[in-house]
Amino acid sequence: MTTLTTATEFLLQHLRAEGYPAQTDSDGDIVFRFEGMGYVLCLDADDVQFGKLLLPNVWPIDSPQEQQRVLAALDEVNRRIKLVKGHVVRGQVWFCIEMLLLEQQHWAHFLARATRSMAHAASLFASEMRASAE
Repeated sequence: MTTLTTATEFLLQHLRAEGYPAQTDSDGDIVFRFEGMGYVLCLDADDVQFGKLLLPNVWPIDSPQEQQRVLAALDEVNRRIKLVKGHVVRGQVWFCIEMLLLEQQHWAHFLARATRSMAHAASLFASEMRASAE
């Protein structure tokens, strides 16, 4: 069993024990839901200390004008929320937390805070978007 497989199995068990419905996707990433949002935890076989937690497809961008508002809102989120980076991927807003850890199993210590931070970022982003539409 590889280090990555061991870490993935450990984290799947941890998430399930904490009440998160969790599974792996076709890429081997860990997919789980928390408070109605779908997260993806990606571990890197080529860089065993690196991992990232994604909150994809938070907001669709429907026009070039909306994209300008999205970028301004993401700038505010990136400035105000610790660890979380917001960016645009294929016309959708995504949030990401990237971390370097001695062992990927250490994500278990940070997942609750990371998901709360990302949910807070998504909420702040939505507030910024509503405010800029007025």
